[in-house]
Amino acid sequence: SGGAQYFFFVSALMGAILMRGWQRILVVLLHVAAMNSVLIVEYFYPDLIVDYRNPEDRYFAVAFSYTLCTILFALVSLVVSAHYYELVRRTTRGQDAFKEDLHLARALQRRVVQVMPADLHVFDAAVSYRPAASLGGDFYEVHPLADGLRILIADVAGHGINAALSSMLAKG
Repeated sequence: SGGAQYFFFVSALMGAILMRGWQRILVVLLHVAAMNSVLIVEYFYPDLIVDYRNPEDRYFAVAFSYTLCTILFALVSLVVSAHYYELVRRTTRGQDAFKEDLHLARALQRRVVQVMPADLHVFDAAVSYRPAASLGGDFYEVHPLADGLRILIADVAGHGINAALSSMLAKG
């Protein structure tokens, strides 16, 4: 029957939804070119597609097939988009949990790193700790001695969570 070619075009568009980048653009452009070519051929040379008894039958078959394919495409799009939005929700929840964990780790690191002994004898000292990333791998220790201070400044390689955990482990 006429209009079966529309199922091919709907399948191509469903494939384009699942593709990314230049492949998606290529499939959509090929779809538009092929769709317009079929419509031009059907309009100017209807006998090449399917031999119909009259033009009304051909137009009905084409309109019915195209409508059916559009509905099928819409249903598949709804299913795919529902899965997509569920993945977005999960990712957002994961990012929120990660941000909360990072905030707690930052607060813990500040408490651990910025401890300054109260009694430094005759020395006056102040500290400002500002890591390059959210968390850092630098740490220090200040200990008063009978005749001075012992100061340790260390840098664990890297930035971020791994460096911060390594530095807190080393400091401990």
